[in-house]
Amino acid sequence: MEDLTPPLPVEERRGCGFQKPADYYSAPPGQRGKGIPRGMQIGCGVAGLLFIGLMFLGATFLSAEGAGKFMGYLFGRLKSEISAMTAADVTAEQKQALDRELDVLIRKTESNDLNIVSLQPLLREMREAVVDNRLSPDEVTRLTRILRELNAPAARAPQAK
Repeated sequence: MEDLTPPLPVEERRGCGFQKPADYYSAPPGQRGKGIPRGMQIGCGVAGLLFIGLMFLGATFLSAEGAGKFMGYLFGRLKSEISAMTAADVTAEQKQALDRELDVLIRKTESNDLNIVSLQPLLREMREAVVDNRLSPDEVTRLTRILRELNAPAARAPQAK
């Protein structure tokens, strides 16, 4: 059965804690926003400005030297996770070679001495290798080979003049 009770006037509906957009726009301009406390209006505006400011500062940091340091940090974290994923049949020499090459990669990324675009083959191979949460000896060998190619002097970023 359909409810034929007439709707409450706007003034009575405002006391329920929820205001429909239609109620807001149908109110006279001087009464808009009356239901929102003044402190909340100011607080949300300040929070928005702080968020925009932090985004600007973060972008400035990353555009300077922060991107390399951030990538170095990420590769450092990845190094510890990779060492935990190596299978039991991976030899100690393979683990040491992978660790050495990862250390060189971390130093190069932190000092911005490596072209970030050249990391794509490594990232692609890492994604494929760790999908099963286990690194086989063949996967460790492939990762070490790619890291050696990246760490070679030819992979360095062109120096600005």
